[in-house]
This record gives sequence, C-alpha cells and structure tokens, in this order.
Amino acid sequence: MGFFDFCDIKIFPMTQEIEVVISQIRQNLGREYELFIHSTSYQSYKNSEVQTKAQFLTNALKAMKYPHTNLIPLGGGIYKLLNFDHFELDLNLFNTPSFHHKTAFIDWVSKNLYQDLYAK
Repeated sequence: MGFFDFCDIKIFPMTQEIEVVISQIRQNLGREYELFIHSTSYQSYKNSEVQTKAQFLTNALKAMKYPHTNLIPLGGGIYKLLNFDHFELDLNLFNTPSFHHKTAFIDWVSKNLYQDLYAK
C-alpha cells in the first residue's frame, strides 16, 4: 500500500480531467481561430504578429466564456487581459509560437489559459 493509496489520492482521474479541460479549450480556440482568420479584425492586424495574437485572444475569450474581456497593451509584446472580477492575466505574446502555426499556437494558448484560469 503506497502513500497515494493511503491518502486516497487518485492521480489518473485528475490527469484525465485536466486533459479533458485542455481538450475543450483547444476545440473552442480552434473554432474561434477559423472564425477570426476570416474576420475584418484579422485583415486589419495581419501584418503585426503580436497585435494579431492579442486581438485573437480577446475575441476568443469573449466568445468562449468571458464576454467582458479587455486588452491593455503594456509594451514589448506584453498584454494584460482583464475581465472584471473573473481574472487578470499578463501574457507575453512576443515569445509565443507564430499565429500562422495554428496547432502550436493554440496548444500554447490552451495550456496557459488552463494554468492561469482553471488551475487556480
């Protein structure tokens, strides 16, 4: 009988729940990504990688779960995402995967959103 059995801690179900949440975030972000690249917002910002990422995140969060999300540029690719009392999140969008590499970018965003919004 190990420590985890003694404490009645189940590791596998917790890991599976985390993967389910991250998978749901990825699905939602993927859907929002497709909508965003066909929008006028994307056409306005497509020459600026960091602004494109920031605008996408704002739109995606508003559509997914947080309708009152505001974006504040802090400079150097760092943005603060605010949503009234739900969360306050600083993101450095300068050192992220390219927006044009959809899978890598969405994986990065979903893992960070999970860590900063859901895991706390």
